[in-house]
Amino acid sequence: MMNTSKKFKVTSSQGILLLLDFIQKYLDHQKLSPTFKNDNYTKHYLMEIIRYKNKIQFILNKTLRSMENDMKQRLNQANLLYYAVYAFFWEKKSFEKIKKELLPLSLSREQIQDFQRFYQRLSNFNWEIALKGKNEIEQLSIQKAIPTFFINKLLPVMNLDSIKSNSEKMDIQARVGNFTIRLNSEIDVIEFEKKFNHLNLVRDENIPKTIHIPLKHKAKLIKTLFYQENKIIIQDKASIASVHLLDPQQNDKICDLCAAPGMKTRLIAQHSQNRASIVALDYDLARLKQIRPMMQKGSSKNFHIIHGDGLNPPIREITDVFFDKILLDAPCTGSGTFSTHPELKWRQNQKFLNQNVFLQRDLIEKAFNMLKPGGILLYSTCSFYPEEGELQINKVLDKFEMEKLPSWISPSFKLNEIALSGAGRFFPIIHNTNGFFIAKLKKKYSN
Repeated sequence: MMNTSKKFKVTSSQGILLLLDFIQKYLDHQKLSPTFKNDNYTKHYLMEIIRYKNKIQFILNKTLRSMENDMKQRLNQANLLYYAVYAFFWEKKSFEKIKKELLPLSLSREQIQDFQRFYQRLSNFNWEIALKGKNEIEQLSIQKAIPTFFINKLLPVMNLDSIKSNSEKMDIQARVGNFTIRLNSEIDVIEFEKKFNHLNLVRDENIPKTIHIPLKHKAKLIKTLFYQENKIIIQDKASIASVHLLDPQQNDKICDLCAAPGMKTRLIAQHSQNRASIVALDYDLARLKQIRPMMQKGSSKNFHIIHGDGLNPPIREITDVFFDKILLDAPCTGSGTFSTHPELKWRQNQKFLNQNVFLQRDLIEKAFNMLKPGGILLYSTCSFYPEEGELQINKVLDKFEMEKLPSWISPSFKLNEIALSGAGRFFPIIHNTNGFFIAKLKKKYSN
């Protein structure tokens, strides 16, 4: 088994105790405490264990079946066993090393002996034997920790090799490779490159003021005043592209319909030199509150932040005219964000997909009603599923014309053997981004 994990050391009693507590809470579907977000050690381990949850569960179950019943009962600590499987296969830890890590648990001698037997049994695990009788999709799902629903849903539009390669890319993006930043409008790109050339910067070929940096330098950049003063924003290229393609101009009336936490809202302001009239609306009040300080730091003034439902936005008293442009980065399954949100892997099912598809459909309808004739709707989702992309757009082509996208964006999935001319996709394996769908639509003057 390939070891792709960045190794961390257990350096304190609190570290292992917190980690096992978080694992157990996750397994029991409990809400994680705020401590989780502030502890890099536990966050790393928990996210990686969640990322490979079905693979770990498969190894764990196969190993437990080979053990005596009384021993299995004494080993009834799911959190500890999840960690043990991860430590053995991903980090190649010896039993003596993990035994030292677990000292804060105050395990009895019998429990330690049982745990040692379990750990030794892991060395006997054999994939060829374990996967015997499984079909190709089941084997791929287990060995690469890819949800079966995700595979089956994409097979009509992607082959297995492509599904596998993009899934693997998402799993390693958070640990190796590059991350992307965008510079605020007042920052000179050349001067920035001179100042930080030691970080091996690569300027993006397609989007101005967008730079890619090796992930190993991320911690250094976060410590700089540029980052702390919001002069640079860490953001996925696909998300930056959605605003770039919206092309905000001075005096445009623009609505960011699902705005929180506001990074795209601020980028809209920068693109228009802070002269567009912007309405930022979102239902999530806690995330919405992050927008105002971000906009104020960017010297933006001509904006309104509204807490409300995008399906029934309370904006009549703010503007009596239609919008020139609307950005709808719609709520979705997040099936393109497994890199940063591995927990979403195991939420993928038909019910979850349907909930998002119905919401997206209604939001597109609302956006259409709020647009001027000839106005632009930029619709996007961080999803691989055609139901949240191509199929949504195909339903509204009687109301919109498709605007051509640049060639550096991959074509959309084909419907009836034809790709949508005004829609495209970002793929992790091609663009080093999240999986992302994007479409640029122009409201027809008459229907």
